[in-house]
Amino acid sequence: MNKQIISLLRKLIELNQQLLVYYIKRMETQSEQGKRIYEVAFSFLGKDVTPRDNTPDAVACMEVVNEIVRLATGKPIGGGASTYLGFAALHDEKRFLKINNPLTGDIIISPSGYSSKGYKNGHAGIVGKHHILSNFSDTGKLEDYYTLETWRKQFGEIMGFPVFYFRVIS
Repeated sequence: MNKQIISLLRKLIELNQQLLVYYIKRMETQSEQGKRIYEVAFSFLGKDVTPRDNTPDAVACMEVVNEIVRLATGKPIGGGASTYLGFAALHDEKRFLKINNPLTGDIIISPSGYSSKGYKNGHAGIVGKHHILSNFSDTGKLEDYYTLETWRKQFGEIMGFPVFYFRVIS
């Protein structure tokens, strides 16, 4: 009986190691969907992604990210125009993986409701090659205003929001 248990434990350890290797590869590799998300986002640079303006431009960042992801993958993230609900959808949806080191095409989000300094509105965008592509509140157009560093400074340090990154993996 002990030999069977030991054999089973060894198999479980081996499977666990294989899963860990697979998981690490997924975390370090840009997905095909991520490439497509970036391509779609980049095609909208300087344009209004949601011209019907169902949501006011000043708070349309999550709606814009949802539309880009929908166009690129066939399905939006979820949460509508809310970064709070969008973050919940990213966190709960199995096709997204929370990551620490973003690559081009990943989603960056500082969700509303999480500011330690009392700020109301968070922000969301798509990580680009050199800048983050996100809705510019004044014009409603997709712009490349922030870098990862300036996003972390503005939304993380100054406004007290957490900064999360997610990668589409399926």
